[in-house]
Amino acid sequence: MKQRFLFFLIICWFTHSIRGQSEPAMDYRNFPLVITLQFHSLSMPFKNLKANLSNIGIGIGTEVSHNGNHNWVQQFNLMWYRNKNVGNGLFLYSQAVWRPTITNNFYTELKLGAGYMLTSRPTQSFKQENDEWI
Repeated sequence: MKQRFLFFLIICWFTHSIRGQSEPAMDYRNFPLVITLQFHSLSMPFKNLKANLSNIGIGIGTEVSHNGNHNWVQQFNLMWYRNKNVGNGLFLYSQAVWRPTITNNFYTELKLGAGYMLTSRPTQSFKQENDEWI
């Protein structure tokens, strides 16, 4: 009798554990934390590689889905960059992103946005005094 009861409990536990499949995990969530590392350069891309990689910028941002999926989102970013030649800057921007899927988990991005950049000059700028630039 005890063996049948134990066997019955094991069968119940086993059928309970396999009776259904869980819902598939959602592969996108709103407001992910996005950390960005960029290089700010005002030079030709492959002329001087050291100059292209010398001015670093660090940013933080997030995005919100327009339709609940990852293929149509709005991004919000705040970026600070250091550039000793043209001055340091703070860049606040937002962009709408469309991500057409090519295959499963492989997609491209098309972005359109606007932003505001606040920069500081590394040196004093020229001033005009008595018809001369100083």
